[in-house]
Amino acid sequence: MSENKMPSGPCLWVFGDSYVAEANPHYNYTNRSDWVWTTRLAKLLGFKKSAVVSQYGTSNEWIMAQIKGYRHNIKPEDVVVIVSSGMGRRWFFKHSPELSNVAGLWTNAFQRRDFWKQDRWEGKGKQIQKALDYYLTYLADENELLDSIYMETFLAWCYQSQQWGLWNNMVLLAGFEGMPLHSGNATEASLFDIDGAEINKDDITCKQKFLDYYKGKDPRIMHLSKPNHEVMAQKLYEHIANKKSLDWTTGFHQNIFLDESTWKNAFLTEDEFNYTGNAEKLKYHWRAGDDNNLLGIDNKF
Repeated sequence: MSENKMPSGPCLWVFGDSYVAEANPHYNYTNRSDWVWTTRLAKLLGFKKSAVVSQYGTSNEWIMAQIKGYRHNIKPEDVVVIVSSGMGRRWFFKHSPELSNVAGLWTNAFQRRDFWKQDRWEGKGKQIQKALDYYLTYLADENELLDSIYMETFLAWCYQSQQWGLWNNMVLLAGFEGMPLHSGNATEASLFDIDGAEINKDDITCKQKFLDYYKGKDPRIMHLSKPNHEVMAQKLYEHIANKKSLDWTTGFHQNIFLDESTWKNAFLTEDEFNYTGNAEKLKYHWRAGDDNNLLGIDNKF
């Protein structure tokens, strides 16, 4: 959990997967957390205390477990933001919640022989791999209705928690699939849509090219660039403080990355980041890249 502690006053609680993870698991961006939307939202609300409970690659079951674990620390005056994960994700591995996207991982990480030899499997890697193979081949595609029931159960539990008085102010956001918001408004867009529209929204192949360039690892914090972190914070602030409807379909910056020429210098590659021979270069491990400063980021800390 990322937490900023102060002695008193309301707290902003944020629960979710990589869409709220302040620390990028692939690049050390923690010293950029002053401008991420979670930190900005707490500041806009005038809160001196915030807590972000997140894990990349995880599922709604894991998110629910974290809320249950922290619910006794949440006060009625606090604000709780919950970002749902993908409906098809399953928390199969108790101590490895980041492996919940089993369908997505099956085509890459799960195919490596050395992956199933890791100590985490306690010598049962081959059997677990076989069980997942059967699940994905014979069961997963038949579970669309069950997936939606899981999602509705998760949302209903969140609503009921508010009815129980565990907190008074809650915002539910769609990480992937669109869903109703607690205010009664419906959103036709998700964070996945906003994230994707940053990368040439008119070319569906462009996002994969972007990820391939960075070896499959999204270098953006929470899958968003700096300008959209501010848009997120402002929209959520207006919704929470002034009861304005949330609209994810307008106002966000799009087409920030149109092709390789616009993203190849926007972030350091993993190899560059891991290169320790140039300490000065490493100071700029999230760099703007060109004179237009596409990401709205200062080229120094």
